Amino acid sequence: MRRRQVVAALGLLAAGSAGCSNTRRPTPSPPTGTPPPETETVGLTAFPELEVAEFSARAGDEGNLVVDVTVSNPARRVREGSVRVTAAVGDGQRSATQTFELGPGEEREVAVTVPLSYTEWDGGDGQLDFTFEYD
Repeated sequence: MRRRQVVAALGLLAAGSAGCSNTRRPTPSPPTGTPPPETETVGLTAFPELEVAEFSARAGDEGNLVVDVTVSNPARRVREGSVRVTAAVGDGQRSATQTFELGPGEEREVAVTVPLSYTEWDGGDGQLDFTFEYD
């Protein structure tokens, strides 16, 4: 008698579990809400580079080359760094650096005084190059 009950119970169990294996799994919903802030992850997450939005050159009070650089921070975090301006005339070049701190999405004008005569740079088809260094 017990054998019949055990066999009947196993049959019901097998029939019940067969129906469960065909059930569809729910499809995950796409994420919603505000994405998390960027975090420092070496090699995996790259922050957007700082950008030179615009620049202009002028003569400073002592006749030196002054480059007004508008620096833009497209990242969603505060960036600290410096901009190096290299002025080239003929075969020579001179550089100067100015540090700054920019909030997320912020732009700021930074004046960089290069130890080079403005008239020498302007009259000699001078060129400018910009390099960012991050702290």
